[in-house]
Amino acid sequence: MFLWSRKEMEDILLQLEERGQLFERCRFCRRKDGFSLLGTGGFACVYEAENIRDSRKRYALKVIGFGDKYVESDAFQKSVSAQRNIGRYRDSMIQIYDYKELCVELDRNNQVISILSQTEKKPEQNCLTLQFILMEKCRPILAYDKTGNAYLTCQELQERDEKEILKLAFDIGKALSLAHTKNVIHRDVKLENIFYDAGKKVYKLGDFGIAKVTDNGMASTMAYTKGYGAPEIVTGPEEQYDNTADIYSFGILLYLLLNDLQFPDSDDYHSNTARQYSQGYVLPKPRYGSEKLIAMVIRMCRYEPEERYQNADELLDELEGLYLDSGYHYKKQHRNGAVAVGSLFLLAGTVMLKLTVHPELSLSPSVWLYIILVPALLKCVWDIRRERMSGIVLGQIAGVAGVIHIMTLIEKYNGSLPLYSGYAWSGPAFISMGVILTFQVFILKERDRKVMPYYFKANFYWICMFAFYLVLILHAWTFGPAHASILRFLPMGEWMSEIAVRYDIAKVGIAGAIFVLLWNVREWVLRFINKKANG
Repeated sequence: MFLWSRKEMEDILLQLEERGQLFERCRFCRRKDGFSLLGTGGFACVYEAENIRDSRKRYALKVIGFGDKYVESDAFQKSVSAQRNIGRYRDSMIQIYDYKELCVELDRNNQVISILSQTEKKPEQNCLTLQFILMEKCRPILAYDKTGNAYLTCQELQERDEKEILKLAFDIGKALSLAHTKNVIHRDVKLENIFYDAGKKVYKLGDFGIAKVTDNGMASTMAYTKGYGAPEIVTGPEEQYDNTADIYSFGILLYLLLNDLQFPDSDDYHSNTARQYSQGYVLPKPRYGSEKLIAMVIRMCRYEPEERYQNADELLDELEGLYLDSGYHYKKQHRNGAVAVGSLFLLAGTVMLKLTVHPELSLSPSVWLYIILVPALLKCVWDIRRERMSGIVLGQIAGVAGVIHIMTLIEKYNGSLPLYSGYAWSGPAFISMGVILTFQVFILKERDRKVMPYYFKANFYWICMFAFYLVLILHAWTFGPAHASILRFLPMGEWMSEIAVRYDIAKVGIAGAIFVLLWNVREWVLRFINKKANG
């Protein structure tokens, strides 16, 4: 293997840049001693790059291939494409902007002769395969001093602030959850691959260099970092493993944060593999951390894969209980109750709307109607049973359409349905309650730390809903019949006055406000009972 000096590597990279073979949007940042080097690893060097048009915008440019340490082309394409695609959907993932591979033919003086395509036959000597990844620049949370000792770059992590550690765990857990959903096993979850975005205040997972894109969530090839690799990978070559291997590595990462960067049964940031991978090994407790967090970390690092958390979502559910308000976590655990009640309110509201002010609502019998309604309802039930929310709205729409259809059939064979004009408020009231409960479920589904605080802190969501119904009451008093003649000159004043009268909006507001109060009293009582039961 040829050993390249830093000067030789940068000279070749400079030639490629001058030939326009790298990325159009950026160029390497220069210093007095050469390029700005951000870091090095076993397979790559990472350089700082700047935008050609705006030098304030910086990137990290990863170069793989010097010393013949490059990734096979197919594996490189798959792993980088996976990270790039996943990063589009999650803030807690390092963003990939572009990537490419070059086969560079050199002369004896390391001058670039030509750039060969992947299909061209390569000369046996003086041909260098280089791989480039252009990505966002974020601060790594782990660095090394001049003596080679590891240290944390974030002050809160240095001080072992548990809230900050939970914040990191939550962000990286979300990234892993999405990766696993896409059948990608990272296989290199470690402190060196965690970064902090100070602008967005979020921790990010990076470096999918040895990630495995699978067909069924299983892999067998040995790829890991010493001390972080799961026992089934380290001690069982060629045995299959799954996402729980990433859970193990993630657990070791959190263990190190709680244990002064010391691996289990070790005195420093060097693993004691003889102990750590002995049959049935159980991690000793780290020096710091609450009992609940320590118990989670120990479970993540169980020797047997089936004894760990089986997926990142299961882990995130428990993390939420520690990181977030306990009331929010309880609501999330019991969100299916809100789905059921909200769906009943929507159906009841539809019935009342037709029986009060909109008797013209109808859906005639049709084969196509049944073909659409039945699968939609089945999907809704299936998604709720599997803790998925995607089919809820579709199922509710199908349910509402089904109710209107049934009432249309009753009218067809019985002539008409009775009208109850005195209860015009009931339809809008029930429908609004159903929409509010359903929307709550979608907020509870979110794992975004920027969205959730607006929901669970001081019960902000339900305060807004209560205010909404108060506004309806005020609206009715302002645009009711007594004031209609005064306010008709306002934009849409006449229409608003008609709505207030037709649906008796004051009663809608009163009913809704009472519902909000009762629902919150119910939740408070149930949380209190649950807290007492769990000690």
